[in-house]
Amino acid sequence: MQTLAKRTLPRSPNLFIYDECHCQYADTLAFMDRHPEAIAIGLTATPFASGMGNTWQGMVNVISTNRLIESGYLIRPTIYVAKSPDDADLSISMGEFSGASAGEAGIRIIGNVVEEWIKKTREHFGGPVKTIVFSPTVDHGQVLCRAFADAGFNFQQVSYKDGSDDDRAAKIAEFKRPDSIIHGLVSCAALTKGFDVPDILCGISCRPYRKSLSSHIQEIGRIMRSHEGKDKALWLDHSGNIERFAVDMFDVWENGPGELSKAEKRDSTPRKRDETTREKAVCPQCSGVLRSGSCLACGYERPARSEIVAVEGSMREFDPEALGLTARKGLRADCLKDPKAVWLAALAYTHGHSTRGADHALKWAKGIFHGVYPNDWPARAWGTAPPQVADQGAYALIEREQQRFRKGSKRRRT
Repeated sequence: MQTLAKRTLPRSPNLFIYDECHCQYADTLAFMDRHPEAIAIGLTATPFASGMGNTWQGMVNVISTNRLIESGYLIRPTIYVAKSPDDADLSISMGEFSGASAGEAGIRIIGNVVEEWIKKTREHFGGPVKTIVFSPTVDHGQVLCRAFADAGFNFQQVSYKDGSDDDRAAKIAEFKRPDSIIHGLVSCAALTKGFDVPDILCGISCRPYRKSLSSHIQEIGRIMRSHEGKDKALWLDHSGNIERFAVDMFDVWENGPGELSKAEKRDSTPRKRDETTREKAVCPQCSGVLRSGSCLACGYERPARSEIVAVEGSMREFDPEALGLTARKGLRADCLKDPKAVWLAALAYTHGHSTRGADHALKWAKGIFHGVYPNDWPARAWGTAPPQVADQGAYALIEREQQRFRKGSKRRRT
């Protein structure tokens, strides 16, 4: 559609499809305005761009990322949280981290980027593999390419400094070959959207984002394409983006982006990055993945927060479940591992027992959920409508919680 928007058509279209519609090209939007009678369908994995709600009437999450992974259409990446610049070293420009400050700070850890890439690709694949790198600036990318070259690896940058479009096309064409002499491509922004080389096995994030969940998801998506013989993909995070965006990213992968009018806010809210997120993400003993506080690699179990000692500078595998909600101390039901099921069971219970209408039932359900997960609230994407059938274990938990509450109320009255 982006190409047709620049042409004069012999007749008005009845239907057009806008791929990567989050990009919102001016010519394409103007083309849509000139043909209001046509049906327009936009396709995107990241419907978070500001202004999309002014163009599109609604959003349909056809299938979730997790379902695509389970069906074999995408690869779930193994994510490692690595050494990255401190946020205090990054300045802010137009609401995002400035490229200049990120580039200067990133150059100071380039040795670590190369070292960890060599170590992790050897550990998981037996040696170097096809890699894509996202850098904050072109200058940072040039320094990175030289550092890889000094270590004996061929990394090439794709940027506005390419001699010509032919030079860039030649680099990409060579990189796409299954036996390419190029180990990795480095890009500041050119390869974030629409770039599809499915046999990429490793991605390196060196460009920090403060708000842009969509940019982060677009970048990590470059390594998630399925390919014959590909059963693993690595994401090495040297930007801190996983610590900032993990909760939102995994929520989108499971539940979709939510309503279009609210999805835009995902790209306008600054994310925090602090010690708490690092503690939940990694195993301090072997850098393996933590799941519900236990390391799947070495069996380590995370102690109480006061006993945690941070391990600086080591590469750590990230686990999305470690950033999940924490139930009230003393609760041990299996359903607690699925907070969404608990929330839906709470909605089913309150809508079935409330005599004061839907608003009261919703507030009641939120209170029950907050009682189970004292430090958290249900995700907006989970919805507010009661399910037709609730998880039996979760529903039984809600009933026990209400019995406990009623007993406590009686004791307080006597």
